Amino acid sequence: MAYFGCWIDINQPNDLRFPARLLGTTPSNLPDGPFQGTGPLLSIQQHVRSLHQCLIVEIDLDGQTIPSWADPSTSDKLAQRNLTFVGVPNPGVADSRVAPQTLQIRPTPPVPLDDRPDELMIAWGNVPTGTRASIYLPTVDAAAALDWAHRMYVSNRLWLVDRHTLACEAGGVTFVPIPGASDVDHVGLMAVELPPTVHKGERYSVRVRQLTGARYGAGRQVEVAKNVRGRGAAGVRDAVGGISPEVVLSSFESAAHKGFLYRRTIGAFGLEIPVSTKAAMLADEERTLSILRHIEQSVPFETKWWPVFKRYVDLFTGRVAGMGGDPTLVVATGDGDWKHPGRWHHEGGHDDDGHDRWHDECRCEGRCDECRRDEQGDDHARRGPLIGKVVALRYDHFGDFTGFVVETAHDVNVVVWSNERPVERLARQAWVARAIVRVRLLAGDRVDTLSVSGQVDD
Repeated sequence: MAYFGCWIDINQPNDLRFPARLLGTTPSNLPDGPFQGTGPLLSIQQHVRSLHQCLIVEIDLDGQTIPSWADPSTSDKLAQRNLTFVGVPNPGVADSRVAPQTLQIRPTPPVPLDDRPDELMIAWGNVPTGTRASIYLPTVDAAAALDWAHRMYVSNRLWLVDRHTLACEAGGVTFVPIPGASDVDHVGLMAVELPPTVHKGERYSVRVRQLTGARYGAGRQVEVAKNVRGRGAAGVRDAVGGISPEVVLSSFESAAHKGFLYRRTIGAFGLEIPVSTKAAMLADEERTLSILRHIEQSVPFETKWWPVFKRYVDLFTGRVAGMGGDPTLVVATGDGDWKHPGRWHHEGGHDDDGHDRWHDECRCEGRCDECRRDEQGDDHARRGPLIGKVVALRYDHFGDFTGFVVETAHDVNVVVWSNERPVERLARQAWVARAIVRVRLLAGDRVDTLSVSGQVDD
């Protein structure tokens, strides 16, 4: 027997290979690549929708075909590992003790086999008393799900938060119905908020499963013969062709054996929540927020993932703030090195507009003449225009607009400053539309002019 393995590194933000969407009616007719001419290409990292991705292993044996409907719960040739770790601090404020996790649910059947919708079964394990959780599913009617819960269960601890969100007190096992037929996967977000009584060194485990209706046995008709004694009855021939007067078939009885219905697991994942401290966690949380903001830029606005991932990033923003960081300073980067996004540096010559040419990074650490002049506040209007996309808006602790962050084509983030409302409105529009902007800067990286100069990236 031979064993084979490979190292899978998906954290390569500049390795652009895949389009944002693949066009095809079924998975079997999707193109295999290379994906040239399909629009802007993204890295594998930009397709990730969580801090982890599950790994499925297939054992391919000659002469043995794995059915298309098989999954790790029904086939001994498929295996799946789906476990994520999201830590919380103590001491810490409520926002920092929220452990968020995105989830993807298989399509629910149009006609449930047992007249009940699919369910999420959440086993809360050893989470402490006072833990609360919310489940956000933008493609599911939360009120309809709550109505099903009242009909299906003797009691439940669910309550309605908004149109697509349910919440509950965590503990024991919670069942959440998923009503409404769908031919595409549901995506959502589960957020577990631990109480302030948790302590460093503790670890909590939560397990989530999707349950659906299933049948054992397809149903069959069985003929049952009775042995009787009697005269004049129709006989049956024995093994040698004669008529046995002792054994006759008095009747045929039809017995239906249709099997039985049960609930089976068609998907599962685990969430591990270790408890640490703010000081130990803050740097990693800021790095995570930076990478998630980088991924957020590539999530198409019109897809089902957009509202989910935006909430996901917002929760990590609250975690950073709750741990004592300033999330407004954390800009989007592919490698998480948000503290060193690069500096503009003069490289001589002029661009097509006749302006001085600058590139996006200087590694002189402030020793070159141009960087020293920058620090002394020389007029930056002589730079060429700053071209890129708005990846973040910045506000102070009063909620007043202070500027925005532009990411250039070289994956460099530049913070520009302004407190003008027209600039805020235009920057917000460009951020939502994911449009390319052109910014001219004054001294101190303040906005001179801001305009939308590129096409919307859809």
